[in-house]
Amino acid sequence: MDALTAPAASAHSQPSLARGFDRYLEKLVHAWCEVVATIGICLVPLFIILDWLTMPRELLDRFFWYRGLVTAALALQLLLLKRTRPGPLSFLHGYASALMVAGTISWMTVDAGGFDSTYYAGLNLVIVSVNLFLPWRAVHSAVNGLLIITVYVIANAFWGGPYHAAALTNHLYFLCSTVAIGVAISRVKHELIAKEFRLRAELVATNASLDRSREELSQDGFDPDVVERALAMIDRAEYKRRQAPPGVKLRPKAFGRDRRTPITNRWPG
Repeated sequence: MDALTAPAASAHSQPSLARGFDRYLEKLVHAWCEVVATIGICLVPLFIILDWLTMPRELLDRFFWYRGLVTAALALQLLLLKRTRPGPLSFLHGYASALMVAGTISWMTVDAGGFDSTYYAGLNLVIVSVNLFLPWRAVHSAVNGLLIITVYVIANAFWGGPYHAAALTNHLYFLCSTVAIGVAISRVKHELIAKEFRLRAELVATNASLDRSREELSQDGFDPDVVERALAMIDRAEYKRRQAPPGVKLRPKAFGRDRRTPITNRWPG
């Protein structure tokens, strides 16, 4: 049964609706993890151009191998995503993609001067892109961002060499701000997805109730041909409803039950 139609069978069952939304979200996260991995496979090798323009020549071979290894790892992850089904742990692929790329960038900053290196800016790109694409919950956005910052700090604190405190403060300030923006994006996006799912579930439930009404009318003794003809006439008259602009509804209580068929997207009755 599809994740959308499962809760629609009982529109008033909140636990069922919540379970349906969880399955729906798992599918979305799994699909968008594939997109994130694909983008990483395409973009990570391209940044060798930036390495060639900005880095000392003695670091180019090393950076080339770094980027090659993480690109291969992302390709393996993409293959795994395509061969597995969405599940409750699909969000871990988002963590894996982000940490693989962020870990590589963090180690590149170690080679490029530690905390004083401006290559940390790539971490901001990772944080924003992952949270922009993945429709996961805000808590995952926060944890993922903090893990990226932790990897960066540990790598450079132990192996990055001397640094200026002002540079470290500046970098951490921007990284934490990026994480905060990512959390806000994830929160708003998740709420919009949840609202859209609820509305679609109500729409499917309403359409199912129309089918039940058709069966109930037939069971009550009405001629099935007459029932079908009446319902078809109502649907054909929908064009009249769309000829005039919809009235603005200012209060929760309407003047009547009106039609429950939405006027957008030419939804069939």
